Amino acid sequence: MIDFAPDDAQLTILDTLDRLLAAHLPADDLRRRDTRHIPVHNQLPERGEEVVQVAATQHLWALRRERSALSVPCHAAGASGERQRSGPTGGAA
Repeated sequence: MIDFAPDDAQLTILDTLDRLLAAHLPADDLRRRDTRHIPVHNQLPERGEEVVQVAATQHLWALRRERSALSVPCHAAGASGERQRSGPTGGAA
């Protein structure tokens, strides 16, 4: 069965967008404009830029979390951070 539930990153984006719209386009104002057929075209460019910036920032943070979860811990390479050599070129045989 396919799970259509949004993941944590999507929920964060939706929450951010909800707060952004509540701050810049209150529901009462939106209803008033809708009743009087007043478009909100004057706010679209500015709001669009904000939405893209917020979504991009949230996406980057999600990618960083994934990347850090996949990275190898520093102690795996040894205390000095160098790989141990083996074989004919030196180091432990």
